[in-house]
Amino acid sequence: MNKWAYVENNQVLEVYGDLPKNWRNISNFYVLNETELKFFSWYPVQINTPSLSANQEYGETTYVFDSENSVVIQSTAIIDIDVNALFQQQRTAFMDQLRNIRTDLLGKSDWTQLADVSAVLSENVQLQYRTYRQKLRDLPELYSHPPYDTETNISNVVWPDPTDSV
Repeated sequence: MNKWAYVENNQVLEVYGDLPKNWRNISNFYVLNETELKFFSWYPVQINTPSLSANQEYGETTYVFDSENSVVIQSTAIIDIDVNALFQQQRTAFMDQLRNIRTDLLGKSDWTQLADVSAVLSENVQLQYRTYRQKLRDLPELYSHPPYDTETNISNVVWPDPTDSV
């Protein structure tokens, strides 16, 4: 697929992956050849996409008209990734997700703490749920210290089980 750009006063005004079918009052614009397109100030886009290293990402894309070669040059900036900042973003998102799931699980076991339910549950079941709920409350603190303080994947969290809590 060729990209095309419309240039006016040496400024790139429009960029298209495919030529428009109609442009201004010209029908079937997309069937014009390159010489005809240049007459209407449409030029092919030369894409310069540099390779990335492991700690880089693509940034802003710019288009500049090279009048000497009758081509528009597409350049994409490369941005160095701050690995520490990226890790901190992932950790923050992980801890937020951990707290949200933990809060949801606590909410789903709230019924066990009601006075009328506690009155009919055995001491063992009450202890199981108290222990389970305490383990849920302790998760954010647990995942804030080694060896868990580098975890960023919520799938790796070992969630307590209410039936295993005694």
